[in-house]
Amino acid sequence: MDKLNRRSTLAMGLGAAAAILALPLSSFGAEMHPRIHAAIDALAAAREELKAADHDFGGHGKDAIEAIAGALHQLNLAMDWAKAH
Repeated sequence: MDKLNRRSTLAMGLGAAAAILALPLSSFGAEMHPRIHAAIDALAAAREELKAADHDFGGHGKDAIEAIAGALHQLNLAMDWAKAH
C-alpha cells in the first residue's frame, strides 16, 4: 500500500471513530433494540418537559420525574447487559 492510501485509510478510520464517539450513549444498540432506544429518548424529553413546565401537574410532576429517572436507569442497565451479551 502506498503512502497516500495509508494516510487516506487512517484518516477515514479516525473519522469513523470520531463519529462513533460523538454519538449519544443511548444510540449504541439502537439497531438491535430500536424501541428501547426510542423509549429512552422519549422519556428523557418528557423529563425535560416536566422540569420546564410552569406548573407541577397537580402535584404529579415530581413523582413523574422520579419514575422517569428510575425507568431510564433500568433501561440503560438493560442496554448495558445487551451490549455485553
